[in-house]
Parts: sequence; structure tokens; C-alpha cells
Amino acid sequence: MNIQSAAVGLMAILFLAGCASVQLGDPARGAAIKKFEKSGENAQIYVCRDSRTFGMAIRPDIELDGKIIATVARSTFAYAEVMPGNHTLVAKSMEHDSKVSFTVKPGEQRFFQTWISMGILSGWGLIEEIDQAKGQSCVTDGELVEAAKS
Repeated sequence: MNIQSAAVGLMAILFLAGCASVQLGDPARGAAIKKFEKSGENAQIYVCRDSRTFGMAIRPDIELDGKIIATVARSTFAYAEVMPGNHTLVAKSMEHDSKVSFTVKPGEQRFFQTWISMGILSGWGLIEEIDQAKGQSCVTDGELVEAAKS
């Protein structure tokens, strides 16, 4: 097998891996989450991915404190409630993990956005915190996704 054939095979595998479907959440729950009502003592974490077309076949897993909460595609968002304190979000993609650590207070709402950047063999899922107005707009335009049920 020559290098060109191996490269084409690897690209096909990467493409097919990126095309795996995401687990959509309950539409009624998504609508309730989009009301952005505070949840008492817990903090609310929103992770959205907007409708950019670059890297649309790449779907990073979103991990919160070591547990996958969703796989995000274009125009989707993940949601979680956490206890006050220190937390870590990770956007996990094939060649790169992007991490952001943060501290939340009771009743606080925090918004994060993930997007795809150029990588070496495949796109990198990146994540950063965004302001509330941009976050609410991104979440409102998206569909709720959740961790795949095993």
C-alpha cells in the first residue's frame, strides 16, 4: 500500500467518525431550558455550538468534570446543573482536547461556546467562555443534545 492510498483511507475513516449522529434531547426540556430561569442553589452551565459550516462533520464530546454530558454538532447546545465550586469543561476531539476551568456561585448561569479550528489530520474542537447575551442567542438558535444512552 502506498502513502497516497493510506492517506485516502485515513481521511475516509476520519470523515465517517465525524459523521456519527448526536443524541438529541427532549424538545420540551430544551424549550424549558431556553427560558433561562435560575435554578436555585445550583449553577447552570450552557455549552453551545453555532451554525458555522467549517468543521461541520467534526462533533466534539463535551466533558464536565470528567463525565461526557453531550456530543455537539452545528446548531446544538448542552446543558448541566452543577453545585457551586470549581469545575472543568473539555471539548474532546480526535487530536486535541481544549479545556477551560471555572468557578461558579449558587444560582449563576455560565455560557461557553465550542467551535472547530484547523488541526493536523482533523479539526480541533475548541471551547471558551462567552458573555450572557451571546450565549443566550447561541442556545436559543440551537437544539438540546445529551450524552448518548448506552
